[in-house]
Amino acid sequence: MTQDKPTPNRTVIRGDSDGFTIRFNNVTLNKVGIKLKTPIDITDYVIKLTVRKDIPKTTIVNDDDALISKIGIISNGETGEAYFDITSNDTDIDEGSYWYDIQYSINGTTKSLYKARYIIVGDITRSIG
Repeated sequence: MTQDKPTPNRTVIRGDSDGFTIRFNNVTLNKVGIKLKTPIDITDYVIKLTVRKDIPKTTIVNDDDALISKIGIISNGETGEAYFDITSNDTDIDEGSYWYDIQYSINGTTKSLYKARYIIVGDITRSIG
């Protein structure tokens, strides 16, 4: 299984929304080497994104200390699409280079899709309206 994922490292201006969709697919090669993608039904999946300052070196039992923690919204389970609604309040954190990962859980099995940098850069406009 693979997922059509956004660029792994994400750069966001502080206080901006950063919603994005990921897609779960099985990928195979046809006889001439062209990749074919078949959607995976994720209707019963739980998908989570977590942003932290550092990668924890110890066992963590919950995400209470995460900077951002979001459950993905299954936008179309049959076509393998999930959306993360990252709001401007979520990204209103100090500038810096953080870590995030995305995990999914189904039938008692949990797997990480990937981990990458979540970079918050400074904003210029502080208020609209």
